[in-house]
Amino acid sequence: MKLLIEFFISMFAVFAFTYFFNTPRDTMVLGGIIGGLSWVIFKLVLPYNDSYLFAGFLASMFIGISSEIAAIVFKHAATMYILPALLPLVPGAGIFYSMYYAINGDTVNMKIATMQTIYLIISLAIGIVASSTFARLYKFHSKNRKLKKKINLKIN
Repeated sequence: MKLLIEFFISMFAVFAFTYFFNTPRDTMVLGGIIGGLSWVIFKLVLPYNDSYLFAGFLASMFIGISSEIAAIVFKHAATMYILPALLPLVPGAGIFYSMYYAINGDTVNMKIATMQTIYLIISLAIGIVASSTFARLYKFHSKNRKLKKKINLKIN
């Protein structure tokens, strides 16, 4: 039940973000769903392996792959879905707690919060880059395959 509530809160946050920045209306709902599902994936994976790096990577890979698919289906740029969907995963709380512990002189907790934040930032970037790279390779491969078929048809 808690994950369902977090899904709707994340989805609403992404929806409000896209509304505030005047993105196209047809990208709002799907961007919100992708963002909410990425948050649920992050929260489901995190307790089982206790790694912000792995959980963030899987969630951002989901964002990247689903955004590339949505971009192809709905004829928009993939960034119209990627950027808003990353909003729930942005480690604002981690940065806040890192500064809070630093100001209070708690260096042990500051190091832990800072490392978790850095791991999450790195994993989000790597996941988006990897999924975009796979999508471009797939598009390139399928375009070359169609071109080879045309060439073979002309030769025969």
